[in-house]
Amino acid sequence: MEISFRSGYTYGYFLMNHGGFGKDAIESSLEKCRDLYKWSSMLFRLYNDLAISSDEIDKGGNANAILCYKHQYGVCEEVARGYIKTLVDETWRKLIEARIIACSTEEDFEDSLTDMAINLARISNCVFEYGDGIKEPDEARAMDQILSIIIEPIN
Repeated sequence: MEISFRSGYTYGYFLMNHGGFGKDAIESSLEKCRDLYKWSSMLFRLYNDLAISSDEIDKGGNANAILCYKHQYGVCEEVARGYIKTLVDETWRKLIEARIIACSTEEDFEDSLTDMAINLARISNCVFEYGDGIKEPDEARAMDQILSIIIEPIN
C-alpha cells in the first residue's frame, strides 16, 4: 500500500475526530475501515502505474504492475495495460463491496470514514488519468483540471 495514503487516512481520522483519541478507539475505527483503505490504496497504486509512460517502462527503472506482468507472462505492454485496467475494475468492485459490508454491519459506523476512502480512490483516478504530471508534464492535464476547478470562475 502507498504510505502516503495510509498517512492520509490516519490524519483524516484525527481531523474528523471520530470515536475519540484513545488507543482502543483508534484501533477499532481503523480496523473497521481496513478493507476500504486497502482497496483504495490499491487503486491509487494501479492508477499510478497506468500513468507511467512507455519510455519509462522500457527503461525498467522502477518496478510497477505493468512491468511485473510483462515479465511474468511474457506479454507486450498493451496486454499488460489491459490486464491492469481489468484489475482496476475488480478493485473498484471490492472497494464498493467493502463499503456496503462495513456500513451494514456497524450501527454506529461513520460514513465520513468510508467516504474518505472512496474519495481518495476517486482523486487518484483524476490525478493520474492523463499522466502523473511530473515525468511528462506536457501530456499531463492535472494542473489544468486543478486550475479550472479552483482558480477559473464557473460560467
